[in-house]
Amino acid sequence: MSHYKSNLRDIEFNLFEVLGRDEILGTGPFGEIDSETARHILGEVDRLSREDLAASYEESDRKPPVFDPKTYTPYENNLESNRVLSTFPSIPTSVDGIRFSQGLEELAQ
Repeated sequence: MSHYKSNLRDIEFNLFEVLGRDEILGTGPFGEIDSETARHILGEVDRLSREDLAASYEESDRKPPVFDPKTYTPYENNLESNRVLSTFPSIPTSVDGIRFSQGLEELAQ
């Protein structure tokens, strides 16, 4: 079980009760999405964040990384990924040369 606790009930309340976003569903660019579909999508994103993604953030949530200006690499266009420092060890994926942060093993296959 993950350390992350989501609050889907509050998200749905804010979207549908406070902001009234269900009123635009089924119209315009949201023509193919109804309230039930939107709630199902939110439920799947909630599950993904709790079950698949949260484990990769557990260590940094409990022990946040400390900024070290000596190792800072400013962003540049076309920055090679091997020049970017991460707080997590990297793991290989099924795509040659592409690596993910440890904790995302299911996505790396």
